[in-house]
Amino acid sequence: MSRAQRKEFRVQMSNVVVSKKPRSALPGTVTLTMGSVLQRTSSLVLIRIILDWVYVAYTVPNHAWQYHFAYHSSFDMYIGSWVMLALTIPLVLLYENSRLSSLVIVSLYAVSFVPTTTIIAYQGVDTGFAVTFLVYWIVFLIAGIAVPQHIGSVRGERTPRSHVLGKWHIAILSAVLFVVSVFINYRYTGFSVTLDLSSAYDLRERAAEANMPGILQLLFHMAKTCIPILIIYYLSVRKRAVAVLLCLAQVLLFSMDGGKSSLFSLVIALVLFFVFKKISIELILWCIAGFLLVSVLELQFIGTDNLLNYGTRRLFFVPSILNYDYFTFFSVNPIDFYRQSLFSKVGWGSYYPMPISNVIGLNCLGDSSIYANNGLYADAFANLGYAGMLIMPIVVVAFLRFIDYCSRGLGVALASPLFVGAAFTLFSSSFFTVLITHGLLFNCVVAYLLPRDSDIK
Repeated sequence: MSRAQRKEFRVQMSNVVVSKKPRSALPGTVTLTMGSVLQRTSSLVLIRIILDWVYVAYTVPNHAWQYHFAYHSSFDMYIGSWVMLALTIPLVLLYENSRLSSLVIVSLYAVSFVPTTTIIAYQGVDTGFAVTFLVYWIVFLIAGIAVPQHIGSVRGERTPRSHVLGKWHIAILSAVLFVVSVFINYRYTGFSVTLDLSSAYDLRERAAEANMPGILQLLFHMAKTCIPILIIYYLSVRKRAVAVLLCLAQVLLFSMDGGKSSLFSLVIALVLFFVFKKISIELILWCIAGFLLVSVLELQFIGTDNLLNYGTRRLFFVPSILNYDYFTFFSVNPIDFYRQSLFSKVGWGSYYPMPISNVIGLNCLGDSSIYANNGLYADAFANLGYAGMLIMPIVVVAFLRFIDYCSRGLGVALASPLFVGAAFTLFSSSFFTVLITHGLLFNCVVAYLLPRDSDIK
């Protein structure tokens, strides 16, 4: 091979690193640049390093009393936790940016799998937990690659005009959800308005005591998940007054139950719409790493821990330690087989007299009033045991492919609330509860019916 040929070969290899399918394949082909590989790998390693520091230097000394955070590190578990990360990062590299499902899966990986490796490194967990957790996520990541991807992407083909809502239909839906938001807030809070994240637990407790009728609860969750996508739609068609009113409605919903996803989904959607205009796996990972770094800098230079306490600890470490709590409880107690969600309305009663989240609160945290809800791994293990490690990742991915279908051609701006809603709800709640009770299925239908980018003038 001549010098010129070698130079050309090096240039080609620097531009194309991985090709999952031949060039004749349908959309879904993965082509990674060296820059993408380096960015994803370095950002994930950075996230893990920062999380390790936060756990050892801040979380254990300041919050061990809350969720039994502890420091029982061993060399074997520490190395094993990094091996877990090393085994899964190559799978993350195979995900493409054009699909909403890819963005959701990698986001969940970054905020669920990576922090749990920190817990495994320092908490002194059972080896069985580490193995089952790794199996769940390997199956999840492989399924996210292997399940057919030819159904279109966020930036791909548009939905036919016959399948979209008209302007009046959207207006009616928006009006109904706005009225629902105002009514629920007024009925159960006396028209309370707050943006204080520190009051989230008090608001959640108040919402639990409200005993809303089932239909009203359903409308409540539908509104929380659907309003952000309607806000972005109205901003796209330059009807800012309507968008502002719907923003107020979302704040009223947060003021009712303190659901952080209500605010986060809105904020992220607005940032994507006004600032970034596009979203990628690399952007998501660097934003997560940036948030963690800023939370550490706040503590070091300002002396406050708002981001560390209400952000990093609550979002990254509490769900991770709860994963272990669910494993320790359901590895020796009967699994529930979705008796409290999917089969709750058909007479198949649960083994447990209270919600599973409260059962975990009582048995693992010593307080039955603690609502220790969790999603993904915890949901799979609580309801299907070891079989759930193989079954539920595939089920979740299949639904994410349905989200891909509903959002194809929608455009990144309009699809971003669906992405955030899916990530947040799957992260923190039972899968079947997410579909119905949290309104994600309804949100998918609305996304499918909305006009595409090319229809918006």
